[in-house]
Amino acid sequence: MPWSITIDLLDRQIRQINVDHVQDVTGLFATLSIQSKGVQRAVYDVLHRIIPKSQEALSFDVALSDAVANLPDELISLLLDAPSASILSDYSIQDDIWMSIRCYLLSWKTVFDHFAFSSLPVQESYSANIKKNNCLNPLLDFTFDFLQLAQGKLVDVSKFNVRSFELDESESPEKEIQWLLTHIYYLCLRYLPNLTKNWWLYSQNRVKGPVEAWTQKYISPVVIEDSLRSVMEWHSAQDWTNEEQALQVRVSYKAAEIVASIEIDEESPTTSISISLPPTYPLLQALVVGGSRVAVDDKKWKSWLLAIQGVIMFSNGNLVDALLAFRKNVQGALKGQGECAICYSVISTNMETPNKKCATYGWGLVAFGGHMGVTSMTAD
Repeated sequence: MPWSITIDLLDRQIRQINVDHVQDVTGLFATLSIQSKGVQRAVYDVLHRIIPKSQEALSFDVALSDAVANLPDELISLLLDAPSASILSDYSIQDDIWMSIRCYLLSWKTVFDHFAFSSLPVQESYSANIKKNNCLNPLLDFTFDFLQLAQGKLVDVSKFNVRSFELDESESPEKEIQWLLTHIYYLCLRYLPNLTKNWWLYSQNRVKGPVEAWTQKYISPVVIEDSLRSVMEWHSAQDWTNEEQALQVRVSYKAAEIVASIEIDEESPTTSISISLPPTYPLLQALVVGGSRVAVDDKKWKSWLLAIQGVIMFSNGNLVDALLAFRKNVQGALKGQGECAICYSVISTNMETPNKKCATYGWGLVAFGGHMGVTSMTAD
């Protein structure tokens, strides 16, 4: 009885915390491990409200200084205590085991709250923290041990809201953990795609195939939709009015494809690339494909495509970084071609450099070696 009274009192006190006045939350992380659903819920609710503001402020500080962001040590320590698959062999899992599993998973949910409201440089630091401490592989191992049914198939999660999770809204502890694991795996693919992909690539064959099929069916469609929407939101938020060769972006949700193009001049086709997201994205990497080649010869064009593909690979799958690399390459090529950049940049739709006159000065031009040459310095 005294224990339950103490827990109820602690629950009420935590709920009354004014998050606007909280400066340091490190002491709250350990409280997640208390064996009480009410206390866990109250602590998580407070952290869920505090972390967005703290991460926005931290991202601002990192942008203005040489500060390095790290996940709190107190939070990392909770990630190191991964549940063992051996507990799943018990016919009836005791309440304290369910609470321990929930503490572990809520710690991961708190980690991803840090990711969701921080800048890309801060996210990269957090990813490095997780990689250094080897936190992710035990989580993913436990996830698919738990989600695997007795007959070896992975559980049907079609009724779960993959994008979000609500505590104490499930019909049983088992269903709650299934939902939370599914949601956290979705967050792994969103914020730690490279680390998650590496775990999958090196997993055993008995796991690799089922995980790929399950991911393609339940998780990848959501991640793909979110990724495409994020690209469009980013593009819409930019001010392109002062750019002569502005980046244009078109998204096809049905084809899971991004088409990026830049207009060179009014008489020429746009130079363009497409980024295709495979059905099991991001377990399989986005693929960069060349569209209309304008402003560059074939050799350099292929090197651009490889470089843009590399940006996706080494920037944790960031599609916006890939689009910015494409824009930088095209605009850089134009700036480096002298005063008649338009003339030197035009390649026809059949991928050959056409014979034409300078659209600006009327100089005659002739194709040779994949480049334009001036045949007359006298304007018409």
